[in-house]
Amino acid sequence: MLQSIKNILFSTRLTAILLLVFAVAIGWATILENNYKAVYGNNLGVATAKAMIFNTRWFELIIFLLGINLIGNIFRYKMFRKEKLAILTFHISLILIVVGAAVTRYVSFEGSMHIREGETSSTIVSDDTFFRFKVDDKNIQYTAEQKLFLNPLYNKPFEFNFDFEGKPITVKYKDFIPNSIDTLIDDPQGKTIIELVTVGQGGRVSRFIESGQTKFFGNLPIAFNHNAVPEAIKIMATDTGLFVKSPYELQYLSMDDQSTGALKADTMHLLLNRRLYSIGNVQLVYKNLHEKVRIEKVEAPQENQNGEDALVVDVTCGNSAKEVTMFGGKGYVSNSTLFQLEGLNFSMVYGSKEYVTPFLVRLNDFKLERYPGSNSPSSYESEVTMM
Repeated sequence: MLQSIKNILFSTRLTAILLLVFAVAIGWATILENNYKAVYGNNLGVATAKAMIFNTRWFELIIFLLGINLIGNIFRYKMFRKEKLAILTFHISLILIVVGAAVTRYVSFEGSMHIREGETSSTIVSDDTFFRFKVDDKNIQYTAEQKLFLNPLYNKPFEFNFDFEGKPITVKYKDFIPNSIDTLIDDPQGKTIIELVTVGQGGRVSRFIESGQTKFFGNLPIAFNHNAVPEAIKIMATDTGLFVKSPYELQYLSMDDQSTGALKADTMHLLLNRRLYSIGNVQLVYKNLHEKVRIEKVEAPQENQNGEDALVVDVTCGNSAKEVTMFGGKGYVSNSTLFQLEGLNFSMVYGSKEYVTPFLVRLNDFKLERYPGSNSPSSYESEVTMM
């Protein structure tokens, strides 16, 4: 019995089959990546190939069996001889590639470090995306995370079930909407919603805030008829119009006459159309006030790349339930979505996460060369110092 298994595992026929399946798999992965990259961009193209091929258990099994087969063939065909040195070198090379791939998959991580010239950093933004959440009652907390390769083709559902302070909690995957945008639907039972235009991943994008809600624009909280966040910029609807009150000074630019000015902090000011308000890196324009509407998230048309990838989960805590939508993706760290259920505090986020290295990297000089007579880059060069 054992000999029969060894004959199968170390046979050249199995080698041929595994190499054929491997070639077909990576070929299909390339097709998937290119097709979805053309529609949704590079990030979701790569995520589709990883989810469907590269990060599946069956693909790992193919590589594992191929490694076992190569090792077995070395001993079966007595390759530790001078006349078979070339074949032995070939087999050992493939085995080292398999071992390196295993180290990359299970031990290391990929990411990028963003450093401006003359600055120092020790933070790496992960190449992979994660869903992370935290539940606490201000005394103790429960945290969990899961690596995700969300894509437009297929997403394996996930679910977390646990008890916290005697309350059963469930966090369950509901949907993934690539390049999602908000759209407003008329609803007799709907809410009053303010529409602000700001800058998203692909350009200008409309953001909606329901009355009684606070949303983050970058790291800046903006509230509409909501006073729960002291540091938020507050927009209030009154009988005489919309007013804005900010804990920070607001710069503005009038789109009609290009006049500029500043609004004093902690003072009520009339919120006007066609005026660009700026604070730090956040810019926004008040567009419209909608009544008796509800927000529905839909996938944007292919020609509109101003949307953001959205992960939707259902959260239940005791007798309460809530649908939570998080925006994020590869390459940037999103702000947490904060809410309360049954007196417990929830924090959820989807996107890349940060790793802190035990060393510092300083970018001394960044050199960019271009092709003659063109603005197209031909090569990059960075001079760095590790500290």
